[in-house]
Amino acid sequence: MPLLVKGEDESAADQAVADATEVLRAFPAQYEAQLLRGQRMKLGLGDSEDAADTALVKDWLDLLHAQQVDFTLGWRRLADAAAGDEAPLQALFAQPQPLQAWLARWRSRCESDAAVSPAERAARMRSASPWIIARNHRVEEALEAATENGDLAPFERLLSALRKPFDELPENAAYAQPATAAMTASYRTFCGT
Repeated sequence: MPLLVKGEDESAADQAVADATEVLRAFPAQYEAQLLRGQRMKLGLGDSEDAADTALVKDWLDLLHAQQVDFTLGWRRLADAAAGDEAPLQALFAQPQPLQAWLARWRSRCESDAAVSPAERAARMRSASPWIIARNHRVEEALEAATENGDLAPFERLLSALRKPFDELPENAAYAQPATAAMTASYRTFCGT
């Protein structure tokens, strides 16, 4: 079924194009608002919005990128920091000073949501940030075993881990780890994983 129908009536067709154009023009702002909403959840921020939230998110992402920290683990270990244990997060960073500066800003922002306990904040953050994602090297490992050897066991183990991406189960720890730097040095992806 077509979204826009061009009929005999040229004014109806013009109106359909105008309506579609209006929706397309509104999309970027709606997208940005929803993206920020999700990122605020991952930061453990409550319902009170702050104009500085966008900069806080941007600076966090820039920090992860600059220090080559795995984004998935960075977000997840930030939840540990919210619960009072910064060591797992600090272990991801080669240079602690920029992280400490950002954490001070984040903690200050979190204090404005005083009604949220550290445990509740950490739980919210963990529910918004998976521990396990379908990482390319694990997907390729499963595909290779299946296609080259007819072995579906790696696929089954990966699928089992992905069924509970927010649960930090010891048996799934290997699936939470990013590929090694040597493996990703010449790797190129198109699907965003």
